[in-house]
Amino acid sequence: MPQQELWQLPAGELAVLLREEFVSWWRQEARIHRIIAHLDNGGARALGYSGVAGLVADIARSSGPGVKKLVKRALATNPGQGIDGAEIPAVAPVVGEAVREGEISPEHVDGIVRVLEKIPAAVSGEDREFAEQTLVELARRAGVREIGKAGKEILGRLDPDGPEPRDIPEPRRELNVHQRKDGSAKFDGYLDPVSAAKTLALLDPLAMPRAEESDGPVVRSRAERYGDAFMELVALAGSHPDSPNRSGGRSDLIVTIPLADLKLSWARRVWTWSPTSRRARPGFWRVTAGSSRPYSTARASPWRWGGRGDW
Repeated sequence: MPQQELWQLPAGELAVLLREEFVSWWRQEARIHRIIAHLDNGGARALGYSGVAGLVADIARSSGPGVKKLVKRALATNPGQGIDGAEIPAVAPVVGEAVREGEISPEHVDGIVRVLEKIPAAVSGEDREFAEQTLVELARRAGVREIGKAGKEILGRLDPDGPEPRDIPEPRRELNVHQRKDGSAKFDGYLDPVSAAKTLALLDPLAMPRAEESDGPVVRSRAERYGDAFMELVALAGSHPDSPNRSGGRSDLIVTIPLADLKLSWARRVWTWSPTSRRARPGFWRVTAGSSRPYSTARASPWRWGGRGDW
């Protein structure tokens, strides 16, 4: 119809004309589907292509998801052919008939095929055909969104347990420590997205410029600030009661005190009771290496505090 005649048509007639053009377009694509399906039965390989998708892409001078969807619709709605020449039934034969009649759009085909692909193999052929027929009848009068909702309900009835849960992959974390001769170390590694987010959530606040750097020039570089933040986290982790040491247990602080200083310190802290004055007075206690060893290794103290905090 010439362009000038379209302007003369009322909106209602234009809508009817648009509907007719869509139906013609859908029927034409159905014919393209049948040609693609026939070429998939060896024709593409005879022309030097490994698959029919490459042939379609060259003929259509296109590539990408559009060609892939077109080929998928063609192979799902038309029968194939085995090596022995036997016919292989189409995955969605009822859908193919509706497409050839121009009653459903290519988007309807994609939505219905997605649902059919999710039906478990254990479901009977009768139930599968009923599901396909139900979705096609709905597609004749409803949109693609309604197909998706109805498909979820059908899958919920045919497969109430749902798909088997996929194993959650183990997080990937790597840390390479290169220790130098002078005792320093250099780090590099990799963290998966979740681990990286957790780590940066702790490092970022500690790596902010200090208060004295906010008004003036930033003295520390970004790498230096994150290095300081990392050591703050190490200090916090090391102060935790469950922090391990090289042997795998809790870390202890070992203090070495000369025996002479230990004798003098304990002698000043020993008090004796005087019956005559009825009061405590400082005394002395001879300390040997043998007697001090139990208190040094067992985290014990040879004295105790009184009720008011005095000796």
